[in-house]
Amino acid sequence: LTYKPAIELIPDTTEITSGNVIVTAKYTSFITGDKTLTCTGTAGVDYVINGTESVTVMTNNQTITATGKDAEGKIYTNDLTISNIDRTGPTITLGANSNTTWAQTGSVEVKLQDTASGLASGASVKYGWSTSNSTQPSSYTIATLPSYTAGTTSDVTFTAEASGLTGKYYLWVVPTTLADTAGNTQTTTVKS
Repeated sequence: LTYKPAIELIPDTTEITSGNVIVTAKYTSFITGDKTLTCTGTAGVDYVINGTESVTVMTNNQTITATGKDAEGKIYTNDLTISNIDRTGPTITLGANSNTTWAQTGSVEVKLQDTASGLASGASVKYGWSTSNSTQPSSYTIATLPSYTAGTTSDVTFTAEASGLTGKYYLWVVPTTLADTAGNTQTTTVKS
């Protein structure tokens, strides 16, 4: 037999989301008094409590606690931690130039990553080299990304190659399509 708890805490979604999660408290009929609903974090920032019936959770890793008493004074409690909110887009990280001595060629490892919900399929970035970190490159190369499974939280890495360069150059990496599975995007150009 499977028994339901005296108090159920039911989130409106268990999928990764970039939105809020509303948790509804369902008390069995014998819970008749001293109902309370609390949440970790800061009220108005991390959560909003709506009486004893629901909590709107706005940030990850908040724990909701519902309590209540039966007619004989026995206290019942249930807890639920919300960890499926992702409001941060993917990141682009640039490695160091591979050259240890002066050369007209070079390469930089570029990592795309989303450690929360994982990268969405179809990621696309371009890169270019400029003699200035404030003036865009005159041309870009579409990066060849390795295949990956949507939702991966592992690094998706490519190498930005340069040749025939004289002097100091800056690598510019521009996301053309870069999102995570929660729908957060990365649109910021990253420069070295």
